[in-house]
Amino acid sequence: ANAKKIQWGVQSATTAQSFLKDEIKPKKKPRVYQETSQAFAGLQAKQNDAVMLDTAIVLQQAAASKGKFEVVGQYLTGEKYGAVLPKNSPILNDVNKAISELKADGTIGRLAEENLGGDPAKIPVLGS
Repeated sequence: ANAKKIQWGVQSATTAQSFLKDEIKPKKKPRVYQETSQAFAGLQAKQNDAVMLDTAIVLQQAAASKGKFEVVGQYLTGEKYGAVLPKNSPILNDVNKAISELKADGTIGRLAEENLGGDPAKIPVLGS
């Protein structure tokens, strides 16, 4: 209910824009920006109360803001990301095995902390 009341900023032509429109249904029309950097400039200038984008992106921006921005939560949207390999790639099994091992030993979480400014898996889920 609180998310409906605030002024959102969002990048155009993104799934975040669709999620705002279809799921959050804010009372104020979101401010739409062509570039990610413009959305965060709008937040800095107090044109928006919050920006909605991929958790990894907002973590990076919050880390780069030197304490001006904070990631307070994330929404589960059902989105999945993937990698593209040539069809019938001989390395597919090796790639899948490496990813599983990196998850299991905590490397992916550690790399996210170091390179994104936080582990997306540790950000609280909103609306659940």
